Amino acid sequence: MNNQYRVMPSAGKVSDSWFAIIHGANGIPPSMELNDTMKQAYADATAKLQDKDGNVTPHYQAYMQYEDEYKSKVKARNKAYADAFTDPMKLQAWPINGVPYQDDVEEAWNRWTGLGFKEEIEKAIDTLAAQGIDPAIVLIDRAKKKFNNGLLEFMGIGEIPYTMFSPHTWYDKDNDEGWNKYSSEDNHSAGQYQDSSTSVGGGAGVNMGIWSAKGDFDHSDSTAHSNAEIKNLKIRFNYCVVDVHRPWLDTSLLNLKSWFLVGDYKKNCISDGSMKQELPQGTTSMTFLPSLVTSLILVKDVFISWDNLHSQWTQHMESNQGSTSAGIYCFTATAHLKYGTQDRVFEYDFQNEELSIPGIQLLGYVSAINPPSPQVNSSDYMKKAA
Repeated sequence: MNNQYRVMPSAGKVSDSWFAIIHGANGIPPSMELNDTMKQAYADATAKLQDKDGNVTPHYQAYMQYEDEYKSKVKARNKAYADAFTDPMKLQAWPINGVPYQDDVEEAWNRWTGLGFKEEIEKAIDTLAAQGIDPAIVLIDRAKKKFNNGLLEFMGIGEIPYTMFSPHTWYDKDNDEGWNKYSSEDNHSAGQYQDSSTSVGGGAGVNMGIWSAKGDFDHSDSTAHSNAEIKNLKIRFNYCVVDVHRPWLDTSLLNLKSWFLVGDYKKNCISDGSMKQELPQGTTSMTFLPSLVTSLILVKDVFISWDNLHSQWTQHMESNQGSTSAGIYCFTATAHLKYGTQDRVFEYDFQNEELSIPGIQLLGYVSAINPPSPQVNSSDYMKKAA
């Protein structure tokens, strides 16, 4: 994201990748079919309901007739009880006046069971309803429906899939819902390191030992040197794990083998199921979705102290010419971010011999790696057009 908290133009979106995947997914028809015994069982069940011309059988006709009679008796009983419920006198007499209605219901049930071929017809209906469909075909259809149902219209923006965070008040620095306290005391720590790195955009940078240095939003070379001995180190802060919920994203499909992406796509072009994946050569980034962020790790109200804090901090800042961004451990203690004419400064302060870092910081993410998918090449089921 840039300094105005907008997504960089070259950045991909999970929703766009998922939209491309579910609309490019094609189920593979099963290569096997039901055996003769199973086919005959479904044929027998169908014969209970209709003849070869599609006409309703006499047994099914009787079933529907007695079903209607039973439902009408139930409706009449419920209506009479509702009327009695509005009148205290009628309600008091309902145990007596309601008996004929209940008798009608029970008689209609017995007629439906005895004369309406109820068990026979319902067994045939359940048998036909239990026929299976290839899981990949079903999940592709369900994934499309969930995505469409998760779209919300925003004025001036259009339709976007609605993503939720829990706790939903994570951004409110004055609200402690979901936040936990942490404190640590280390009597003696020593560290030496020398490191340099080049960072491009977003403020990524070095983060090692006691001090860290970072680049700004433009391309920047940053170097950090440290030789510090820390005594009586104390750190306390509040932390929160914010879970990301995407009701429009159903990744169950990715675990199945019986589908491919329409076009010229290699297997595992979405994900190969491993860490540190890179976009495969010859693959479009639109279908590359190796992992999903499932949680954010946030901290706020950080307080750090140790012996000789002031002198070491001053020496570090002087040696780094103020540094565009400097911090301790994983916490940003000062940040000077420039973007065009915008200039934002996030300050730190010393309070009661402690280094105080107010506000909320994002330390990192928890991500889930997607399974290898798709598990077949498109070329196995497609050919070049003439």
